[in-house]
Amino acid sequence: MGETELAETIEEIWDRMPAMLDDDERRATAEAMALVDGGKIRCAEITDGTWTVNLWVKKAIDLYFRSSQPTLEYEAGPLQFRDRFPLKAGLEQAQIRIAPPGAARYGSFFSPGVTLMSCYVHLGVWIGADSLIDTWVALGTCAQVGARVKILPCTSIVGSLYPIEARPAVIEDDCHIGSGCVVGPGTRVRRGAILASGVTITSTTRVVDVSGASAEQCGGEVPENAIVIPGNIAAPASAPSAVGVAAALVIGYRDFELTANQNLDLAARKFGLTV
Repeated sequence: MGETELAETIEEIWDRMPAMLDDDERRATAEAMALVDGGKIRCAEITDGTWTVNLWVKKAIDLYFRSSQPTLEYEAGPLQFRDRFPLKAGLEQAQIRIAPPGAARYGSFFSPGVTLMSCYVHLGVWIGADSLIDTWVALGTCAQVGARVKILPCTSIVGSLYPIEARPAVIEDDCHIGSGCVVGPGTRVRRGAILASGVTITSTTRVVDVSGASAEQCGGEVPENAIVIPGNIAAPASAPSAVGVAAALVIGYRDFELTANQNLDLAARKFGLTV
């Protein structure tokens, strides 16, 4: 069926939320998931600079999740797995590389040139061309990652299937995400931003630009080309004066003639820091 008809069908099934899907409902859900897996539809898209959630796509993933049972078994040498979803297939045709023991579930999409090291990728994830997802990175449900992004080891991009209306974590093109970072649902890391190791960004994190003469609040997202380190700011006036609140501090802006590490080093030196 056409995309509009399919969207209406998924919406109708999800609104009723049957205890079990019948054959027609399963076929509609499977058709939607095939489009997600092929990158033809995605959980969120940017239009005129604003990210918008495709609710019906998230609802299709939810139906697929609810209707699947842990019956699929896999073996990799002595290791055994029992799961409810198949793994991503057609890697050579898609021009992507997954190094063992990396795992990507069916229903995730990778543009050509993506490299996945020993990481984990959940349903609904979308990754742009030539990005690198390094060792022990976890990409949660519906996370959206742009092209030429580098995500270094032990970082978590938190999933956001529920609530359905929630915007997933978004990391735009050309970003560099350091080791041990956490990027939460509803967060937008704008194009070209660099996060130093250990930065945590959630929808409530205070992002503060300290690169100028005075500290300026950046709202709940990381500005374009920002260089960000973990830090803290003074707590509200009602708290004891010695108390600080964790924050993400913008210490400069990226020069694309330099590498990400060179940018971090140069910006940090201005504050007498090493990163």
